[in-house]
Amino acid sequence: MVEVVELAAGTAVRVRRATGGPGQAPPAGLLGEAEEALPSVTLDYQLPVPGTEAHLLMTFSTPLVQIADAMVELFDAVAGSLTWMGGDGTGE
Repeated sequence: MVEVVELAAGTAVRVRRATGGPGQAPPAGLLGEAEEALPSVTLDYQLPVPGTEAHLLMTFSTPLVQIADAMVELFDAVAGSLTWMGGDGTGE
């Protein structure tokens, strides 16, 4: 699932995906069948770095698919706590 979200650090693209295991594609770059890859849930955030042309990519992943929703809540909290400091006046 891809969505645009607002974080304390600015607007970000948020991507949640499941890989490996039955019915899921193997992770990118992994050879073999999906059933041969351990299942996991990955959450990515991409957002622009203020005052630059750069982008920050934060990637979180858990092999604990049974509690993936709880882990995603934790990942969201960590990403949501990001703030920029100094440089362009958007911080302390």
